Amino acid sequence: MKYWKTYAILISILSCLLLLPSGCSKKPEETTSKTIELQEIPESIKLELKYVQDDTESFKLNTLARRKVSLETTESQLAENFQDGQSTDKIEIVFDRKIQSTDSNGNAIAQIKIKQLKYFSEVKDNEVLNYDSSSSDDPNNAFDAMIGHSYTIEITPAGQVTQIVDANDIRMAIKEKPSNFEIARSLLLDESIKKRHTLALPIAEENELKQSNTWSNIETFDFGLMGSQSYKRIYTLDSIEKNESNLIATASMDAIPSIEGIKDLSENEGASVLEDMMDKQYTYEGQMELDITNNSLIKYKEDLITQWLIVPPGSATENSLNAVKMVGERSYLIEKISQ
Repeated sequence: MKYWKTYAILISILSCLLLLPSGCSKKPEETTSKTIELQEIPESIKLELKYVQDDTESFKLNTLARRKVSLETTESQLAENFQDGQSTDKIEIVFDRKIQSTDSNGNAIAQIKIKQLKYFSEVKDNEVLNYDSSSSDDPNNAFDAMIGHSYTIEITPAGQVTQIVDANDIRMAIKEKPSNFEIARSLLLDESIKKRHTLALPIAEENELKQSNTWSNIETFDFGLMGSQSYKRIYTLDSIEKNESNLIATASMDAIPSIEGIKDLSENEGASVLEDMMDKQYTYEGQMELDITNNSLIKYKEDLITQWLIVPPGSATENSLNAVKMVGERSYLIEKISQ
């Protein structure tokens, strides 16, 4: 019993820390440059994006980050003293992307203008923020100040954001707006902008694909005290089909753990104790849909659920089970919307 009390204290402290907040019309003469003739479905396609100067498209982006902690036990006294719950950050952004210029490599300078914003946050099951730009008009709210303002990025045909060209307009707009300033500022950091607009298409040397061909890349997630985990995302081109006058490509993604880029749990204090008690499972899947006729994105989504089950030594008997379950969720969905 003394052994379990020691681990119960350790796990209770860990659960509290885990639930703290974490540290989102074409011109007629230009249309032909993005359009291919559709006589029959080709055997292979180039999976890439093409940009046309002055072209504007609208997108909706949804992201979710959630952490859950719960106790699985048959001992009522332990359950009464354990603090479970979940912490969530959910963001929805509607934005316009206008292509300002392109270069000989197919890269583009794109202006991103924020049109709508929603932000929901809860800590340990308690709502701390529920913002919707469509029903807010507060001159002191940094979220309100973002609406209608923009930043500029450079993007490649593979959907990679190579640099933040200029974010001064929108960053200046939120300056000296006290309400929600820190959260708004975090959304406008270079790293946050890149993550929000980066896609996972194959590099130029590998983008000529037939059905069932694959490509891959590495993605890393930080789960705080539970460490970082890297995954090798493997994409498969599932189909090439006609949809009315357009050629549509669909791909699916599955992932496997990778040692590349991992910040291991062992870097955290007390990790050696936890690793001996821990069982980890995950699911990580995604889908992609591209308009190959116009070389543009239709939809891309991915969902990751990672679960840690911590069973202290000696806590499981024939008639009882004492375990802490921790779940980390990440989701990303971007889709083109009509203007």
